[in-house]
Amino acid sequence: MDIGPDNTEERMEQGDHDDGSLGSHSSPDDNDELNAEQILRLERTLADDPFHYDSHLQLIALLREGDDLDKLRASREAMAKLFPLTPKLWLEWIRSEINLCLDDDEKTNILDLFQRAVKDYTSVELWLEYCQFCIGLMGSPGGIERVRSVFEDACNKVGLHVTKGAFIFEAYREFELAIYATMAVSEPDAKKAEEIAVQKRKIQSLFSRQLSVPLLDMEKTLAEFREFLGSQPDESVMLLYNKALKKLETILPFEEELMKVEPKTVHYEPYLDFELKGGDAARIQMLFERAILDDCLNSALWDKYLKYLDYSLKIDSLSLPVHERSVRNCPWASALWVSYLTCLERLQFIPSKIQSVVDEAFQVGFSSGSDYLAIWMFHISSLRRQIDMKRPEEDVLAKLRNCFEKAQEHLSQFTEEDCSSTIVQYWAKIEAKLGNLSQARELWNQVTRQGAASDAQTWLSYATFERTFGDEKHYRKVLQRGMYAVTDWPEALGELWIQFELEEGSLDGLLEAQAKYDGRMKVVNEKRQRCAAKEVLKGSQAKNDHHESETASTSMKRDKKRRAQKGLSPTDDKKKAKWENFDDEGFKVPLPVASLATKSTPENEQRQHGVGPAEPDPLKDAQTVFLSNLAYEVKEQSILEFFRSVGEIEELRLVRDYKKRCKGFGYLVFKNIHSIAEALKKDRGLVDGRPVFVSKLNERKQFAYATELEKNKLFVKNIPFDAKKEELQSLFETCGSVTEIRLCTLRNGKFKGMAYVDYIDDTAASAAVVKYDGYQLRDKTLSVAISNPPSRQPATDKATVPTPVPKGSTMKNRLFVPRALQVKPLTAQLSATTSAIKPRSNSDFRDLFLKPASAAAK
Repeated sequence: MDIGPDNTEERMEQGDHDDGSLGSHSSPDDNDELNAEQILRLERTLADDPFHYDSHLQLIALLREGDDLDKLRASREAMAKLFPLTPKLWLEWIRSEINLCLDDDEKTNILDLFQRAVKDYTSVELWLEYCQFCIGLMGSPGGIERVRSVFEDACNKVGLHVTKGAFIFEAYREFELAIYATMAVSEPDAKKAEEIAVQKRKIQSLFSRQLSVPLLDMEKTLAEFREFLGSQPDESVMLLYNKALKKLETILPFEEELMKVEPKTVHYEPYLDFELKGGDAARIQMLFERAILDDCLNSALWDKYLKYLDYSLKIDSLSLPVHERSVRNCPWASALWVSYLTCLERLQFIPSKIQSVVDEAFQVGFSSGSDYLAIWMFHISSLRRQIDMKRPEEDVLAKLRNCFEKAQEHLSQFTEEDCSSTIVQYWAKIEAKLGNLSQARELWNQVTRQGAASDAQTWLSYATFERTFGDEKHYRKVLQRGMYAVTDWPEALGELWIQFELEEGSLDGLLEAQAKYDGRMKVVNEKRQRCAAKEVLKGSQAKNDHHESETASTSMKRDKKRRAQKGLSPTDDKKKAKWENFDDEGFKVPLPVASLATKSTPENEQRQHGVGPAEPDPLKDAQTVFLSNLAYEVKEQSILEFFRSVGEIEELRLVRDYKKRCKGFGYLVFKNIHSIAEALKKDRGLVDGRPVFVSKLNERKQFAYATELEKNKLFVKNIPFDAKKEELQSLFETCGSVTEIRLCTLRNGKFKGMAYVDYIDDTAASAAVVKYDGYQLRDKTLSVAISNPPSRQPATDKATVPTPVPKGSTMKNRLFVPRALQVKPLTAQLSATTSAIKPRSNSDFRDLFLKPASAAAK
C-alpha cells in the first residue's frame, strides 16, 4: 500500500522535461505549501487515532518528498512501534538510510534496522539485502565472521523456502567461492594449503546442504557441484539428493497452485495440512511464515500457527515472538490477545508485564463487548490464580475485587450484550468460595434485577449456585422466584422445584410446590393461547385479503377477455351499462321483485344438503408455505426435489389457469410443522435457474432481512457477473468463518453483481473490509463495506390520503339527481365560517318564532 518513490520520480522527470511555459505547472513553493498542509492534517489525524494505518503511509510518503529527515525517521519509528512493517517498507527505509550512511556508528544503526526488519516478517528479499550489506562491511574487524553468521541465520530462517531458498544458498556459496579464489592465487605452503582445504570443505558442505533440501533448480545445483569437484559427488550426498528430489515432486503441485492462483491463502490450507501430517517442524514453520507474509491479516491463520507452536512443538522461545507478532498484525482479534496472555503466564512472566499487555489490549478498541469480556475474564482468572483461597492475602484480594468492579463498570456500557452479568456471576462464585455468602447473594440479586432476569438460564445458574454453596431454604426461594420471573420457560424452574421436593422435601412442601406450579402454568398457558389465537386470526385475515385480491384480479381479466372477443372497447361497456336500466322516456325502470323460490345453485344445493365451504384449518395453515416467482413452465418434480431435504411433503398445489398452466405461485404442505422453519431458509433458492420466494402462509410480505447496521455482515458491490457463490466463499473465508453468502439476483435469477457476506463475528468482517475493499477480481474492482442499508421510507397511511374532490359541476354529475341533493362541496372558507357559529338553544328558536308574530301585530 506504500505510495513512495515511484510517483515522486515520475513527477520529477516530468518537471525536468517541462518546457517552462507560464501557468502550465504550479511552482515548487506552491507544492511545498500544499504538502505542508497535508502533513499537518495527517499529523492531527494520527494524534486523534494513532492506529490509522493509511494515514501513516500517506505521511511517510509526503515526508519522503521533503528534506526533513528527522521528522521522516520519527514518523517511521512511530509506525513501526504500532504496526509490523512490510518488507517493502523496511527496504525503503533501510536503503534511504544506507544512502546517508557516513560513519561506523550509522552503519551499526543500519544493522539494528535489519535485525528489527527480519523479526516482523520472514522475507527472502530482506535476508538477501541484509547479507549483501554485511558483505560490504567484511573489511571491518570480525567482518567475515559476521557475514557467515548472518548467512547461517538466513539459511535457517528461509533456506527451506521451496521457490526462493536457493537464492540464499547461492549467495552464501558465491561469498565462500570468492574467498576460496583469493586463497588459491597466493603461494601455497603447508599452513596455506590447510586453509585452502578447509575452505574447500566449507564450499562442499554448502553444496551438500542445498542438495539435501527440496528446492527449485536442484538439477542445476548438482551440475555446479560436479563441476566444482571435477567428479561425481559422494554416495551419501546423492542419497540425500534423491530423497529431496522425491519430496520436491510431492510438494510441487502445491507450489504450482500458489504461483498460479490469487488469492494464495485458499491454497495454503491443503498445503499446510499436508506438511502437518509429515511432521517436519522446520518445514511447517517455514510454510506458516510464507502464508502469513501473503495474508498477515488472517487471524484464523495466526491462531492455527500459534496452536501448533503451543500444543505440538512446545518450544517457548519460538512461540513467544510469534504471539507478539500476532497481536501486532491482528490487534482486533481478542482470541490472539488471550493466547498471548496465556503464553506469558505459562512462561511465568512478572505480573507487571502481564498487566502492561492487558492495558495494551484495551487500548486497541474492540468492536464488541464479548471481545472485552474475553480479556477481562482471563485477567481476572490470572489474578485469582495468585490467591490461596484458604489463606488469602488482603492486598491481592483487594486488587481482585477492584478488578471485578472495573470490569463490571466497563462492560455495562455494552447494553446489546449481557457481558456484565457474566462477570458478576463469576465474582459471586469467588466470594462464596471465600465464605462471603451474603456478599455473593447480593451480587446475584444484581444479576436478577438486570435484563437477564426474565431468562430461565439465569435463574437456573442462580439455583445451581445456591445448591453448591447455599442451603435448602435459599434454594427453594430461588426456584420459586425464578418460576414467577421467567417468561421464556418457567417449566424448567417449576419442574426442578417439584423434583427437589420429591427427593428431599416434605409432603406439605411437595403439595405447595405442585399447587404454585399449576397456578403459574395456568396463567402462562392462557397467555400463550391468547398469543396463538392472535397469530391464527392474523393469518386468517391475511389469507382472506389474499383470496379477495386474487378473485378481483381474475374477474377483471375475464371481463377484459370478453370485451376483446366482442370487439368492444372498455368505454362501450360503461356506456351500455349507463343506459340499460332506463326506459324510452329517460326514467329509471324499477327492479323486479325477487321470487320467493330461489333458483337451485350449487351453493344453495350445498346449504340444503348441509355441506358448506370448508372451515379453515389453523394447523393445516401452519404446515403450509406460500411459493411465488416460480417459472411458468416449472415442473412439480423440480419443486419437490428442491424441498425434499427439508422434511416429508404432504401436498404441492400449484395455481394454474384454465389451460392448466402454472401461474407462478402455489402452496406447499408439509406433514410436520417443524419443517416450516427449514423451508423458509430455502427462500430465494434456485429452482430451474429461477429464485423461488418462500414465505409463511397468511403472512403479509415483509422485508426478510435486517435494515440496520450489521457489523458481522458485508455488502459487496461490483462483482463480476460470472462469479459463483463458491468462488466468493473461498475468497472471503480467508478472513474468518463465513456463515452465509447471499447473491442478489433479479426475479429471473440473473446475478446483479452484488452480494451479502455473513461472518460469525465482527472481527472477521472488519478484517475482510481492510483486505478486500478495492480488491481486483478479474476485470472488476470490488467495493466492500459493512452492511448498513439506508432507512426505508415509512408507508403512507391510507387514512391520511385526501378524498378526491369532484371537478366542476357537469351534466354527468347532475344527471337524475334531485335538486334537493345537489349540494355543492363546502370550501375551506365556508367550513371555517360554519365552525365559528355557536349552536342555538331552545330559547333562541323560541325568539325566532315570536319575531314574525310581533311584526304582524305591529
